[in-house]
Amino acid sequence: MATAAETVKTNGWLILAAVYLTNLDFVLLFQSIPPIFELIRAEISVGSSELGLLMGAFALPGIFISIPGGILMDKLGPVKTGSACAILMLMGNTITAVSGGFPMMVVGRIISGVGSMALAVLAPQILANNFRAETIGRALGVLNTSVPIGTILSLNIMGYVGHAAGWRGSLWLCNVLTIAIFIFFIVVINSENAGLVQERRQNEERSKFGCKIWLLGLSWLLFNAACISFIAFSKGYFLSLNKSEHAADFMASSIMIGSVFLPPIVGIAIDRLKFKSPFVIIGGVVMSVVFFYFNDFQTIELSIGILTCAAGVVPAAIFTLVPDSMPAERLGLGFGILSTCLNIGNAFGPSVTGVAIDIMGHGVGFSFMSLYSLLFVFPILIFPLRTFREKRDVRQVAPNV
Repeated sequence: MATAAETVKTNGWLILAAVYLTNLDFVLLFQSIPPIFELIRAEISVGSSELGLLMGAFALPGIFISIPGGILMDKLGPVKTGSACAILMLMGNTITAVSGGFPMMVVGRIISGVGSMALAVLAPQILANNFRAETIGRALGVLNTSVPIGTILSLNIMGYVGHAAGWRGSLWLCNVLTIAIFIFFIVVINSENAGLVQERRQNEERSKFGCKIWLLGLSWLLFNAACISFIAFSKGYFLSLNKSEHAADFMASSIMIGSVFLPPIVGIAIDRLKFKSPFVIIGGVVMSVVFFYFNDFQTIELSIGILTCAAGVVPAAIFTLVPDSMPAERLGLGFGILSTCLNIGNAFGPSVTGVAIDIMGHGVGFSFMSLYSLLFVFPILIFPLRTFREKRDVRQVAPNV
């Protein structure tokens, strides 16, 4: 006789829409400051270093709260956790909007960052609990497009609103969007019984919690160290080639373009072919080669195009490996570990690469990016070996159960 969990039909694609919008809202909030920074500077005495601090204050909580936040999500569920995230995002953004000085703006950004970074862990967890193995790849692939699309929307919309209604008007617009999106999120999650599929997923083969998730986290850390280093420092190299300011900005950010189009395609391919690790391995090797020979390419645009495609195939594959690394009931912890490693990579990569560039120039900087890219392949090469050992241990223990 079917259990209640088995008889309830969950509309995973409606849940995907709700989760996608919440992730988009988090990105809009994160990227809301750069388009209006000149307007803020006209009112409050701040410099470029303060812009970096406002961005860093938002991202900093992700290093510390992602793992405990993931554990808490496993216990509280998506509605309570999502509601808490929305309250923190609204509270922090309101403090930023009404601030008359820089210190309070930083406080507001930190509070917003706590809610947003917890939300970044919640989103993939909800999808992993509501999509079966044969469809999870395309769902996570679609979700991964929210970051570049949100960045593009923020850079093109928030500045326009800021000039029309003041820089605070842009932040109030973020609050309105947050309220509307989270009302939709809560209604959908409640009505669609999100999380019930997790009970069915308990019967699917899952790995026990162990070192595999840490291998995956290390790979994700190094991948982001390479990409963020390129975004942070390649502009200076392009300017040295007499590229215009606008062209240098576009070329430096172009590594994100592949993440708009490729993750859904990679997700579909993963669902059909059941291959996950090869996408990470191929992407890492190609990135490493392109970075290493970056100065030697006759056509910079060609090297950037190859790099964009290689970097675009990695995120969806990494995210679909998380359910293979953790028991279903602890996926929140798994995505929390991944988020922590992401934020460490974002801090570690540019710091180390920047020191290398200051000492030895951009050529060595690209060599460091090549090294990061090559290194993030090795944990994924070990990943199948751990899976084989776990399955072998299960077969050996099974007769005695």
